[in-house]
Amino acid sequence: MTLLVFGQTSADSASAQLSPTSESQPVTLQKFISGMLTEARPYILDKQIGVFLGFPEDAPGRTRSLSSQATTDGMGHQCVLMTDGLTGHPLALVLVNQIRSGLDSESHYFRLAVDGSLELAFVSWGKYDEAGKPVMGTGQAKMVETNSPEARGILRHELDFWLKGMYRKQTPIQP
Repeated sequence: MTLLVFGQTSADSASAQLSPTSESQPVTLQKFISGMLTEARPYILDKQIGVFLGFPEDAPGRTRSLSSQATTDGMGHQCVLMTDGLTGHPLALVLVNQIRSGLDSESHYFRLAVDGSLELAFVSWGKYDEAGKPVMGTGQAKMVETNSPEARGILRHELDFWLKGMYRKQTPIQP
């Protein structure tokens, strides 16, 4: 399985207003989704991950991500709003976090309906080579019970990150 690699680009920094900072008020899920539709960059979900999450190949969406260097929890975070290819209407929200330790990586994936209900979750593990590229054949994934305390705790962390602006390093405002 191919794992997502997180990175913050200048486009991510420029659209930082999409999610709250630790100094601002939390946003509702519906307001967050509206912001994703208008301010996040276009994205095609990785084929294997999309299929695992129940989406067709090359399913379109909009994404935001922050690298682990921009967070206080040591994780990279990505949010993908999956949209209907014809109408652009939101279909589901995919929240992902990734933590790397040396050459090992663990990622948690959550598929939420646009009303916020958790539809499915899985965890994946894999290894990276010295150049930072995924090592083919080392990836594993398993479904996670959506009502498990572990899944609910990690999901709460992701929702706090995206809706409340928690776990983010303070960055100076760019002119």
